[in-house]
Amino acid sequence: MNGTPAHDHTCPLPDGRLLGWAEYGAPGGSPVFYFHGLPSSRLEAAVTEPHAGQLGLRIIAVDRPGFGLSTFQPGRRMTDWPGDIAALADALGLSRFAVMGTSGGGPYTLACAAKLADRVTRASVLCGLGQVAGPPTGSGFRGFSRFALGAARRAPSLLPMLCVPVSWGLHTWVVDAYLKRFAHRQGALDRTTLLDPAVRGSLVAAFKESARAGHRGPCWDLRLASAPWGFDPATIRIPVTLFHGEEDAVVPAGMTRSLAAAIPGVQARFFPGEGHYALPVRHAREALEFLL
Repeated sequence: MNGTPAHDHTCPLPDGRLLGWAEYGAPGGSPVFYFHGLPSSRLEAAVTEPHAGQLGLRIIAVDRPGFGLSTFQPGRRMTDWPGDIAALADALGLSRFAVMGTSGGGPYTLACAAKLADRVTRASVLCGLGQVAGPPTGSGFRGFSRFALGAARRAPSLLPMLCVPVSWGLHTWVVDAYLKRFAHRQGALDRTTLLDPAVRGSLVAAFKESARAGHRGPCWDLRLASAPWGFDPATIRIPVTLFHGEEDAVVPAGMTRSLAAAIPGVQARFFPGEGHYALPVRHAREALEFLL
């Protein structure tokens, strides 16, 4: 995983914005739209490349508005995202496709599953964020996740004070140093994953790219992550699989348990000893196989 996409593109949208995306895997394969975490970018999908090519899948990794190559969208709602993906799919000549997301990209994956049921075939979510503004979800957040989402819920107007310095830091060596230090506070699998130079290099590239255009995109995404989603996961009728590590210290596994109870016919898998960073690396192939 070197974090270097085979192709970088932008797609003009009907309102004049640009949507940035990159392509991995098999160019003529079955299409899968990939939605990155927070903060992150289209480069995150490098984790899928070794498997996607073997499975004959074309991974189309998309930057959300204000991330990477995508234009910021003032006042964006989570339920606006399916419209952006439908427009990109139309531009690419794709009538049907699967969707996949990790961490903060989980809600956007489920939004497409709910709102584009006539076009989305299947959905996979790995260590996905659940409904922060909803009912209790078991064990709570810890560390920076708890602080950032709490700030987004209680004082959203002050979020730029948090996001501006974080965005600045993502452009520097600090992000690599932070991940190394963070790794030593995690479980064995996450620690090994984050201390692998290839994996950490991919994460650093994806994080840096998220702040290419500044703090506004990640800041607004954090605000949406803490707010009601605007759709009901119980309305999803396509096949969905959820993967979560029991030792996830970033997004509590209880969030996925709540979603599993709400989504009809969902397949949910929980992995003892797995954390937030090891799981997408170790189980990306299984998530992709479900989408075939």
